Amino acid sequence: MKPKLVTPEKDIFLAAPNKPGRVVLVIHSWWGFTDTFRDLCVSLANRGYLAVAVDLFSGGSAQTEAQARKLKARRRAEPIYKTLVRALSLARQHPMCSNAGAAVLGFSMGGHWAFWLSHRPEYRIDKVVSFYAVRNTDFTSSIAEYQIHLAEGDPWVSKASLKSTESSMRKCGRPYVLFQYPGTRHWFFETEREEYDRRASALAFGRVLEFLKVKRSGRNGV
Repeated sequence: MKPKLVTPEKDIFLAAPNKPGRVVLVIHSWWGFTDTFRDLCVSLANRGYLAVAVDLFSGGSAQTEAQARKLKARRRAEPIYKTLVRALSLARQHPMCSNAGAAVLGFSMGGHWAFWLSHRPEYRIDKVVSFYAVRNTDFTSSIAEYQIHLAEGDPWVSKASLKSTESSMRKCGRPYVLFQYPGTRHWFFETEREEYDRRASALAFGRVLEFLKVKRSGRNGV
């Protein structure tokens, strides 16, 4: 029986595997909770993971940057971090949750939130995958290892911010691996976007699955 995306609580979605698996939280980009992220949750559940996602815009989606900025700035009844933590808690209570640790996959805006969550050890995030996002901060409290996927020459991710993030991770001894995809642009994983790159997204997804499955050495560029 193939997994389906269900809504146990408003704006929270779960796709459960057929047997217990680890939790993977998916955090969408500022375009909204589109089919890319719905399909990603189901794909993860098909591979044995308990996928959970939050629609941070309550059904809203954007086609332009102006629309996306408006959605992102919209007032919320609950702060984003509380909604994400609530989704994690809900997934950990699910009968198909196999352990206390969790992975987070974040995309652009969602990537920044993935980094943020990983800095709080109480949330027990042990793996982070960030697509086209970095975040320079103090990694001292993190228990996670990181996998970062970046487009080539991405104007949304400056060389300085990437250098600072890598420096901070090395300083705190956090294992990470970085991949850059020649000829791609920001949003290259998202099928709805004109920047979508089928080959790069397939390659990246394969690397994500391997990262979730296997303990990595953390060597950059592997």
